[in-house]
Order: sequence, then structure tokens, then C-alpha cells
Amino acid sequence: MTEKFRAWLAKKGAKPPVNLLLALGLGGMLLILLADLRGASSSQTAAAAPVPDTAAQAALTEAEYTAQLEQKLQQMICQIEGAGETAVMITLEGSRETIYAQSEKSGEGSSHESSPVLRKASSGEEALVEMTWEPEIRGVAVVCQGGADITVAARVTELVSVVLGVPSHRISIAKMS
Repeated sequence: MTEKFRAWLAKKGAKPPVNLLLALGLGGMLLILLADLRGASSSQTAAAAPVPDTAAQAALTEAEYTAQLEQKLQQMICQIEGAGETAVMITLEGSRETIYAQSEKSGEGSSHESSPVLRKASSGEEALVEMTWEPEIRGVAVVCQGGADITVAARVTELVSVVLGVPSHRISIAKMS
């Protein structure tokens, strides 16, 4: 097949395919570069856009966070065939950690100053939240009517493990009395 292609190119008076491959490769690299530049400009636009008010998220206490997780998990477990009525308890390790955006200024020599980035909010100025880490889940206890059935317990354990990212040795399933 390669010989036929070279013969066809020779008849047409075209240059060897090496030049063609080189041109295609450069064109592909140019497209990748343009896509990266476009992605960077759209992320800069997104960063410049107004940030949604995170005060409502920050107002959520750890107890409320745990209660929401427990409720959602309970609703999902109740959907498993044979689980029946369900109660869920989640324990957390540590507490919520908030990282604020910092503005750094370089002074003369090796001195650097860092200060929080402030943004205007309805209640005045507040520090811009860069990232919030929710506390790690220590363990999950599930009590359900079908907890004595090995198949139901395995399904519940798998669901909890997948949904919360908790290893199975930190999940306990028991039969409801």
C-alpha cells in the first residue's frame, strides 16, 4: 500500500509524504495550542465573574452538614430492595477548613507581604473564599429492617462506600429491632 501511495504521489509531482506529515503535525499542534489559549481565557473570564455568595454555605454548621448527609443517605438506602425502614448515623473527623484567597506583594529583597482578597458583599466587605474542605467522614452506622440479610447488608455497604468514599471497614450495618 505504501508503494502505491508513493507511486501515486510521484505521478502527481507532489513532494514526499514527509512534508505532508510534518505540515499535518504542526497544524495539529497549533490547534491544541489555540484550544489551550481559549480555555485559559475562558477560565480568566470565569474568575473575573461575580462569585456567588458563599455566606449561606459557610452558615451551614457541621451538625447541619452531617444531618443533610444522613438524610440523603437514608433516602437512598430505603430504595434498596429488602432494606426497609432505615436510620443512619455519620461521624466526622476534624472540622471544616476554609482557605481564603491571598494577595501577595513582593517588597525589596526577599520580603513578601500577604493579605486576604476582599470582595464587596451585601453586608460590607468579606474575604474571598478560595476553597472549603468539608470534614472527613470517620464512620457510618446503618440500622435497617433488612440488616440481618447478608445480601442487603452487602448492597448497603457498597452504596455507602461508593456514595461517601468511605472504606467498607468503617461502615457498620445492623438489623433494626
